Amino acid sequence: MPALPPLIKPSSLKPGATIGVIAPSKWSPPDDLAAGKAVLEAAGYRVIIGATNAPLDTPFAGLPQQRAKELHAFFADPTIDAIFCARGGYSAFKVVEHLDFELISAHPKIFIGFSDIIHLLHAITAKTGLITFHGPMLYTFRDGVELRSFDHMTGVLSGAVLATELSSYPGTQVLRSGTGSGPLWGGNLSILMSLMGTARQLQTEGRLLFIEDVHEPLHKLETMLQQLRASGLLSGITGLMVGEMTDIPEEPLPFGYGLREVILSACDGLDIPIIMGSPIGHGDTILTLPMGLNTRLEAAPDHASLHFLESPVK
Repeated sequence: MPALPPLIKPSSLKPGATIGVIAPSKWSPPDDLAAGKAVLEAAGYRVIIGATNAPLDTPFAGLPQQRAKELHAFFADPTIDAIFCARGGYSAFKVVEHLDFELISAHPKIFIGFSDIIHLLHAITAKTGLITFHGPMLYTFRDGVELRSFDHMTGVLSGAVLATELSSYPGTQVLRSGTGSGPLWGGNLSILMSLMGTARQLQTEGRLLFIEDVHEPLHKLETMLQQLRASGLLSGITGLMVGEMTDIPEEPLPFGYGLREVILSACDGLDIPIIMGSPIGHGDTILTLPMGLNTRLEAAPDHASLHFLESPVK
């Protein structure tokens, strides 16, 4: 499987930095934007809201070419230090085919988002080597600051946080003990599965995989994980972090088993550390994870931690 290109580290997020906010998927209601902007400004950052955030008659934030054009403009603008996505949603996959990867690699800077934004994180890191970040968006702070998310995000983006005690988050469970290291890779499970059979298919060999999802019933989560197993994409991973599977609808008839058993069945025969329930994804708290960075997962029966083997920023 193709290896990642040599990593490019963006400059760290410094006090008073200018943050540009773009909408590569859906646009956000003005009140949500204002609330998220206020959280960043209260922390001392300057915030520029891009034109793609303007309300439209469709849920999408303009044509894919328009969204790509603004992304390029924000990367090229020397006055913008970091780029945050306003929210996820749908249709970022259409933006990828319009990206100028040479322009992006020539102007490396922090780029952060999750959910549908995974399309852009994967494409940018895989094509250029630029470390991107799976983490909060303005939408995350629409109800005000969520301190654990905000502090972890600013700590990772500034280079101050290199280790995270996953066990300090109440939902974390260790399903299988062990230690695994490799480039950190993953994201929303449904989106990753939508790329199967394409040129942008998930690459997993030698990587530390993380997944999460929202609004997916247990039978579909099981089907997707078994598809990953059958395709061989789980056989080469060095560890698995299953984040929050949020708002799982009830099945018409009970399965008789739950998510824990679904995960262990898909990973049967793999000698790797496996955890579930850490705040990765669509929950109230979300950790910030550097895409492509060499990372170590340590899991013991009563403890789990994540260690970045180098700083994700310079």
